[in-house]
Amino acid sequence: MILHASIPAANPEQVSAVLAQIIGGQSFVFPPFERSFIALSQEEAGLSLEVYPDDLQLIPDSGGGDVVGVYGNVPASSSAFHLAIATRLDRDAIFRLAEQQGWCCRELRRGGVFSLIEFWVENRLLIELLTPEMSEEYRSKVTPQSWAAMLANGAPHRQTSEVSHG
Repeated sequence: MILHASIPAANPEQVSAVLAQIIGGQSFVFPPFERSFIALSQEEAGLSLEVYPDDLQLIPDSGGGDVVGVYGNVPASSSAFHLAIATRLDRDAIFRLAEQQGWCCRELRRGGVFSLIEFWVENRLLIELLTPEMSEEYRSKVTPQSWAAMLANGAPHRQTSEVSHG
């Protein structure tokens, strides 16, 4: 089980506040690094999402100490990194949050197997949100046994030519 993750954002304070709503918690300043925030869940003990400025890189300390933050990174416009998060919010609440922020949001069915909501933080970072019903479906269908059966049946791969940007 993942207990916390960190994501980059152009506006870490705003993004942390939105994520806090999604995970049923609160947003706070995150002192290890300037301009950083953390969303802490009140519903799931130990769950947190750290939101760092997108010009920050984390690197190992050459002296063996705690991770070091280096500013000056050139932010990526997008990446393959994403998270799937179960939320207690319903579909309408998720779409309202996205609309309030001006962020892309859409409900989809992944591979015909389970439903989710693509929630595009700052219109560049994908967080897949699963309502309670979607989460139940996901947990029942994404198992080692079902994955092995899918692969045995020759699961198709998405070709880059099939991917649209829009």
